[in-house]
Amino acid sequence: MAIHQQKILRRIIIPLLKKLNPGKISIRHHYTNGRIVLDAFNHKGYWYHGRKREIDTMELFRKLIQPGFTVVEVGGHIGYITNFFSFLAGEKGKVYVFEPGENNLPYIKENIEKLTNVTLIQKAVSDTN
Repeated sequence: MAIHQQKILRRIIIPLLKKLNPGKISIRHHYTNGRIVLDAFNHKGYWYHGRKREIDTMELFRKLIQPGFTVVEVGGHIGYITNFFSFLAGEKGKVYVFEPGENNLPYIKENIEKLTNVTLIQKAVSDTN
């Protein structure tokens, strides 16, 4: 049974992790095997749930996005799904990702810096907050 399914361990580990947060860490992307940088506590869902995090959504993306497609992602967060879109669209595809969050920008910038088919637009896609 995974840690996130064990209530007793969650009650101990999450507060402890918050207190002892090592900060910036890197993990292997569960779908592309590339490196993803994230905050150990603030972005814990990516390593805590592992490949099972949003698995149905990720499998849907895998079915829908073909090599050569253009993908527009609104709200790129730290670039985890952006990396997957880049992988699926391939060298001939293109990914445009919008992310306005100052807290997310350092992570997404680092996580997409080597992806030649990704363009980051540091703006929100709305006319209101």
